Amino acid sequence: MEKYNKINELSETEAKNILRILAEEDKKTAARIDKLVEEFFEDADFSEISEDLFGVLDSLDVRDLWDNSGETSYGYVDPGDEAYDMVKSVLDDYIDEYDRYIRLNKRRLAMEYMIGIISGLMEFDLNGSSEFRDWAEDVADPLIEDYEDKFKMDEGNSGLVDEFIQRIEDLKSEGQQV
Repeated sequence: MEKYNKINELSETEAKNILRILAEEDKKTAARIDKLVEEFFEDADFSEISEDLFGVLDSLDVRDLWDNSGETSYGYVDPGDEAYDMVKSVLDDYIDEYDRYIRLNKRRLAMEYMIGIISGLMEFDLNGSSEFRDWAEDVADPLIEDYEDKFKMDEGNSGLVDEFIQRIEDLKSEGQQV
């Protein structure tokens, strides 16, 4: 049992490097690692992603918006622009995860993740109850459009684009209740 305790002491980078070395040294080990990766990424639930994103967005503190907008030492920062930047900053982590699914060639999971992002943005736009939301009223639509385009333009997603478009349209027509 002691030999496995060393694994717990590895950093993420060290663990990745060791796996990479093992995979390069042995094709059977490489195939096993690939199979484990496939099993690990079996499912993504867009509604969980949507709920999580909505919660994060609706908890953004309006005081941060006020602190970073208006008259500043380097000029005027429009509160609407700052609200956009704050929302975009939250979304960057979600988009990084989407991009990771793309790099892993997990296109269907990437689609579910992107639908979750768009759904969370729509939910925030329609049902956000925070004071921050009042200042971010024009933020969701351009971001939703950008992320729809991102999915459609990502190479390899072409077989899923029609389904993606239909599901987004369904979300919009159902008033975000999924």
